[in-house]
Amino acid sequence: MEKAVQITRTPSWEIKLRADFDKLSISERKVASCILADSRHILEWGISDIARKSGVSDATVVRLCRTLGYRGLKELKLAIAQEQPDQKRYTREERTVHTGDAPSELKRKVMYACMESIQDTMDILDDKQLEKAIETMYRAKYIDIFGIGGSAAIARCAQHNFRKIGVRVNVSSDINQHYLLAERFSPGDVALGISLSGETEAVCSALERAASKGATTIGISGNRNSRIVRTAHIHLISTCSEQMMPGDHTYERAAQLGIIDILFAGVAMRIRAESRG
Repeated sequence: MEKAVQITRTPSWEIKLRADFDKLSISERKVASCILADSRHILEWGISDIARKSGVSDATVVRLCRTLGYRGLKELKLAIAQEQPDQKRYTREERTVHTGDAPSELKRKVMYACMESIQDTMDILDDKQLEKAIETMYRAKYIDIFGIGGSAAIARCAQHNFRKIGVRVNVSSDINQHYLLAERFSPGDVALGISLSGETEAVCSALERAASKGATTIGISGNRNSRIVRTAHIHLISTCSEQMMPGDHTYERAAQLGIIDILFAGVAMRIRAESRG
C-alpha cells in the first residue's frame, strides 16, 4: 500500500538552510545545493563524498555545517535523519510544473507548493515580532504600505482588509511617490514595507525616511539578511522552497498574504474587544 503523501512538513534543518542560503559563500552554496538535492543520500556519504560531488574542498563542507550551527557533518546528518518523513514527500521533479501538465497535475503541484510555503513560513515566523507588529498597527494613527511589482498586489490586499475595519491606511506602489509620502510621517504612524528580496531600493529608502520622521517601520521579506530587515524596527520573514518557474514568486506571495491576514486578524480582534469594552 502506497504511503500517504506528506503535504506541508518541511524539516527544520532544510528551512534553516534555505533561509540562510543567500548569506553563504559561493563554495558553501554548492554544498548546500548538493544537500538539498539529495538529502537521503547525504546520510550515506562522508565529507569527501559530498566535497567531490559539490566540487569543493573537504574544509568547505565542514565550514557549511558550522555556519548552519552544527559542530560538523555528523551532527547535521543526525538532524537530517531525525526528520526523515515516514510518509512520502514529493521530489523536486514531481513538484515542478511542466508544459502539458493536466489540470489535475497542476492542481496538485501548485496547491502543494502554496501549502508548503505557508506551513514553512508559519514555522519560522517570530511570535514576538508578530505581537509587536499587531500592537503597533492597532495603535497607529496612520499606516502607509509600500510595495512595488508583485508586492504591490499584497499591499493592496492589506489596504482593502484594514479599511474594512476603519483603519486609516494608504498604499504607495508608485516608485516616484514613495519619498513624498514618507515625508508625511510623524511619531505614532506606521510604515509597512513589503519586498520579497528585501532589497527594493524605493521601499527600503521609504522606510528609512519614515523612521527618520519618527514613524515605526515594519518589514515583510523573504530574506532575513536583507536591507529591509536591517532597516525596519519590526521584521516578519516568509520562506519558500519552490518556484513555479524561474523568477516567479507565486508561492512566496501566498505566504506573505498569510502574514497580512495574521496582522489583519490581530488588529481586528483588538478593535472588536475595544468596542465591546
